[in-house]
Amino acid sequence: MEALFSSLGVDWRLFLSQATNFLILLGIISFLVWKPLKAVLEERREKIELGVRLGEEAEQKMGEIEVIKKEAIARSEREAGDLLKLAEIKGKKKSENIILDAHKRGDIIIAEAEIVASHEKEAALKDLEREAGNIIKIALAKAINAYPDEIDAKLINEAAGIVAKEIG
Repeated sequence: MEALFSSLGVDWRLFLSQATNFLILLGIISFLVWKPLKAVLEERREKIELGVRLGEEAEQKMGEIEVIKKEAIARSEREAGDLLKLAEIKGKKKSENIILDAHKRGDIIIAEAEIVASHEKEAALKDLEREAGNIIKIALAKAINAYPDEIDAKLINEAAGIVAKEIG
């Protein structure tokens, strides 16, 4: 083997010392660098796995939240629809009550107007009867050429009654 190393121009003692140095350096590097580097890589791998797992969990929770959100929106829309229907029903009832009150007030006003008109008619008829009596009194006074105080009140009232019946 020595002939082989010499024919290649390699000094076997130098080769052996370099191989020994290499193995020593490999041992030192593997102990001082490789083990800590391997621990850092393992820690990083665990952090990445944790991040991926947490990301998947977060994505799953986001999906659940989206479902809950859609359910809440649907429930809110149903409740809003129910509230609108209830408000519409209450509005209709309120408008019906307002219309009913207006009709009642109108009936009351009409009844009061009829009463007032009846009183005014009676008062007008009394005024007319009195005026007719005065006209008849004056006419009779001229007809019989006497004073109004002397005319029989019974004749005047009879004439006024006849006039009132014909007018009324």
